[in-house]
Amino acid sequence: MTRRLALLALTALTVAGSAPAARAAGWSDPSQLDTTATFAQSFSPDAGTLYSRDFSRLWATPRTGASFGAPTKIFEAVPSESLFYVGSDEHNALTILTLRRHKPYNRVRISLRAPDGTLTPSRTISGKGRSASQPALAVAPDGTAVAGWNWHDPAGWRVQVAIRRPGQATFDAPQFVGDPGRDPKIRPWVDVAAANGGHAVVAWHFGGGYQHPSESLNAATANADGTFGAPIVLDQGAGFYETGLAVAADGRAIVAWQPTYYLARGDTELAVLKLAEAAPGASFGATTQLTRGGPGFLDQGNPVVSLQPGGAAVIAWGEPMAAGHTNGVVEVFSRPTAGDFGPGYALSDGARSPSGLTLSAGADGTVALGWADSHFASGYHGPNWESHVSVRAPGRQQFPQAARVTDPAHNGLWPVAAVAVDGSVAAAWVVNDDGSGGGSTGAAVFQR
Repeated sequence: MTRRLALLALTALTVAGSAPAARAAGWSDPSQLDTTATFAQSFSPDAGTLYSRDFSRLWATPRTGASFGAPTKIFEAVPSESLFYVGSDEHNALTILTLRRHKPYNRVRISLRAPDGTLTPSRTISGKGRSASQPALAVAPDGTAVAGWNWHDPAGWRVQVAIRRPGQATFDAPQFVGDPGRDPKIRPWVDVAAANGGHAVVAWHFGGGYQHPSESLNAATANADGTFGAPIVLDQGAGFYETGLAVAADGRAIVAWQPTYYLARGDTELAVLKLAEAAPGASFGATTQLTRGGPGFLDQGNPVVSLQPGGAAVIAWGEPMAAGHTNGVVEVFSRPTAGDFGPGYALSDGARSPSGLTLSAGADGTVALGWADSHFASGYHGPNWESHVSVRAPGRQQFPQAARVTDPAHNGLWPVAAVAVDGSVAAAWVVNDDGSGGGSTGAAVFQR
């Protein structure tokens, strides 16, 4: 998830279109779980357990078939710490990332939860002596994990990353990637991805606001030795970059991004979707423009990427269709192994504006693509957010029509989708009636 958080405060939603689409065959009725949640939920790699969190507590909800059990609180952050991310490996061991806001400086910390429920005390992984902020985390099925964050260098803000390689109990010492930005007050936005075998990728940019200079989008990769290579500049000059990235177990990596701009240029510049790829053991190559959209941008319309060993890939984005930030469609591009990306096609209802894309690929080739969407108009008159998921079967290149997985009587937003080892798909989202960013947890299951 990127960090354009305008959706948290939206109060300009209204029901202004046709009745919701009928639920597609194969999806269970939505369950509303007794857990509080913010933007993020996540599933274990086998999609057998749903993890829901707010800013301090983490719940685990087991799944059997299409049924979800009773949620159990399994972690609570200590005072002065906030819960940011949780990731699970294939054995259901958890990596829990928190940010400690306490004198003398902020610290990124990690707690590990074993499959039997044993918790290790939180351990600081960010560099000593200076504040860290805005952390990100990714965990692969074999336990490879990468965390990235901002670190306050005396010359300005920099990016630090730390890796835990397969079989390790702790993270390696943090590494610096790249130099401070031109404005010492501006912090970088950081995204990370991890894959089996110790492979990782990090992307970052210094995007502050219209009154600050525009800077570049940068990326670096790490192979099994856990060391990040020299960073490369992917793009320059945008005010902000909506990014999506993925790394495969053979070391291939993709970064996809949409440059966005401030002030009048943001409403007139035609949106573009770009990508760059890294071969195993290499840095990123030349930039490719995959497609062009209309002017403007979409809140939380960031690209999402799935990448398999050998190069099979899926990229989706919220394609802007008009000036502003509330009009667009989900557009999808697919590539087979040893092939090229085919033409993009729209997958969402053009009368509803999408956001919060989520993408998951299973070992059997099943791919699940989800998003939330809404009608936008003046005034707010009740539930309007819906979450949709399209499930692409193994061996197919085209995604079918998406299903609405949420209950139309309530808002359903911030969805996640996960492909289980049996090829079923589990989806979860935030349920509320006020259009805010928090609420309870909803969930459903797709079984072929």
